[in-house]
Amino acid sequence: MARDRAAAESELVRLSGRCDVLKEFLFETDSAAEELENLSSIINAEKEFASRLEQLELRYYRFYGRYSDDPRHTFSGSTGSRETVSTVQPSSFKSSLPLAAAILLAALIVAAAMAMIFL
Repeated sequence: MARDRAAAESELVRLSGRCDVLKEFLFETDSAAEELENLSSIINAEKEFASRLEQLELRYYRFYGRYSDDPRHTFSGSTGSRETVSTVQPSSFKSSLPLAAAILLAALIVAAAMAMIFL
């Protein structure tokens, strides 16, 4: 009977120690979850702020007449003394193919001329 009682007490001590570790783990995971929620809300707020800032910039440019609604997003000054700044559209492969062919042809002509001169 004394042995059983000692075994039960030791088991109780072991389980209470484990219970303390589990409680500490739960507390840490709860605080980590709160930090993640706060971080998520900060990220969402930052995205919203960036979109609002972009809308404000567009309104500013429209107000001063430096932004038009065309797809090329051309910027022009409100007075005649300012330069027109336009964004360059990325060219596709098909539109750059004639230029590449002309460069290649020119390189071949130069190579042939050099071969005729030095041979």
